[in-house]
Parts: sequence; structure tokens; C-alpha cells
Amino acid sequence: MIRKNDILRRYVQIILHEGGLKSSKTAGVKLDPAAVKKTVEIYEDIFRQWNDYLESKGFLPVELVGPTGSTYYYQKDAIENPEISYGDTDYLVTLSATEAEKSAVQSESDRKKFNRDLLKKYESLLVKFLREKRPILVDVEETTRSVPWMLILKVPEVGHVQVDTVITFPDNVDWMRGRYTPERGKKGYTIGLIYTTLGNLLTLEAGTSGVISKTKDGKRVSRIGKGVESNLVSRDPRNFLMHIAHYLGEDDVKIDKSLIDHPGVDPNNIKISDLAAGIKGLIKTLYPTNYRELLKDFIDDYATRLEATIQKKLARGMPEEKVPMLRDLNSEVISIVSSIFM
Repeated sequence: MIRKNDILRRYVQIILHEGGLKSSKTAGVKLDPAAVKKTVEIYEDIFRQWNDYLESKGFLPVELVGPTGSTYYYQKDAIENPEISYGDTDYLVTLSATEAEKSAVQSESDRKKFNRDLLKKYESLLVKFLREKRPILVDVEETTRSVPWMLILKVPEVGHVQVDTVITFPDNVDWMRGRYTPERGKKGYTIGLIYTTLGNLLTLEAGTSGVISKTKDGKRVSRIGKGVESNLVSRDPRNFLMHIAHYLGEDDVKIDKSLIDHPGVDPNNIKISDLAAGIKGLIKTLYPTNYRELLKDFIDDYATRLEATIQKKLARGMPEEKVPMLRDLNSEVISIVSSIFM
């Protein structure tokens, strides 16, 4: 039997792009913009077939939002940088719920259970669809032997390609688009770890569900446990930093100009420099007397997390020859954030 925590853990792995290679059949396949275009067309057709199947069984269809991660930019890259190669293909999908189901959610704890149950239901339905209908361009055995949201597609003239379905829920699409789209030309982890570092600094969570504050006896804590309450701070990517300032600051808090100018991120134009500027303004707003020390702590923590990501990739089988490229990228993004923080 699959336990609830296992379902949630697998969902988080997909959402954070930590699933890794699922099938040896996908090893060595080059994912340039042309290959991604073919892959996306097949993936969308498969999900349209699944939606027909869902509706025939009396279930709501899922919503195809679009490619995310680095492949969000594949159409621009096809024109401006057709030789670029992506590490993986990610596609953002929204699971559906009725208005009655959504209205029954009254708290963040309710929301987590609701999302977990919705995920479990649709995961089972996806497996049933694949095994019953056996779409010709899906490697059904490779896809269903573990997390089915990682589809192994048979892309003509390309080979076997893994597409990670990045799952979101009806009230969370805008946040996910802003939170999980990297700056063009940068690996997704480089901006994702900025959110992680910010959450660590402020004892908040800035992950798949928005910015969440966990509290126990009136104090913020970093882990869920007995007596811990989860409170939503923001799901607005364009204004979440400002929302954090008002949540953590005093009623008469003086908002720093950099935060006024950069209250969040634009999901259609993600820039690490813009996010860094907003974080600087947020820290200056909340801690005007010792913000420089905290910004230095931020940089140190961020650099440590960037290096740890390389080590994790090596442990999952990444070739050693890719390390210098990633270290150069890490140095570049550290330089960007550091220059903004100065």
C-alpha cells in the first residue's frame, strides 16, 4: 500500500525536478529546441486523449498550462539559439476540482490534504488510461513502472524522451509559473535556490504552495509537527516580497525603495537580478540596522546550496565533464546577486 507521505514525497520530487532519469532508454538523447517542439506536441496530444478518457469516465479534465523550466523558452531558442541543449523537458499541468470541492477547503492543512488526495486520484486515473489505451508514442511499461507523471515518450527521429509533469492546483497556477520558471539561459536550480535561501533566512517556506508561514505558540518554525499551524502569506508572484514585508513587519513599517520597485517577479520576464533587488529591499525593510550582515549570510548560504546541487547531480550520475560548466554558472549567478546586494 502507498502511504500518503509517499504520494506527497513523489509529488514534491516531480515539482522540484528531482526525479532524475527514470529510464536508461533516454540516456544520451539530445534535447534541442526542435526535439522539444516534437516532444511537446506529442505530450499535449497524449493529454488531450487522456482528457477525453477522463470525461468519458465522469471526471474533470486536466488543464495544459505549458512547458516550464528551461524549456519554457524553447520557441524563442528555436529562432535565436537553435543549438542549445536542455537537460530535461518539464510541462506544467493543473489538476481540476469542482467548485464544491474547492469551497470545502478552509485552511492550509485542509488544502494540503485536498491536494494530496486529488493528486492520488489523478495519478491512478493516468495509470489506468495508459494501460487501457496504450498510446502508441508512450512507452507504457517504462512510464508506469514508477511515478507515471514522468512520461517516457517515443519521439520520432529523436528517441525516448522523459517529460516531467509539473503539477499544480486550481488556485496556484500564477504562483507556479513565476516560482518555477528560471531566467532564460540559466538552469532552474539557480533561481529556485534563491527562494529556498530566502525561506531559510526568514523561517518561511516559498515552495510549491506559495509563501507559507508555519507557527507554533506564536513563533515561526521550519518544520511541521504537533501543534504547528500553516498560514498563507502570498501566492502572488508579482507581489509576494511586499506581502512578506507586511506579514513580518510592524504596522508602520517603512518600505525600502528597492522593494517598492521590485515587489515580486514578472512570470513573463524572470530575472535573477530583479528578484535579488526585491530581496535586498525586503531585508532592508525588515532589518534596517543590520541588513548588510544578513545579506552576506544570504550570499554564503546561497553559494553553499549551489555547490551542493552539483554534488547531488554527480551522485545521480551526471558526467564529471559537466562540472566546470555548472561551476561557471554558479559563479555567474553569485556575482549577479552579490552585485545587487552591494
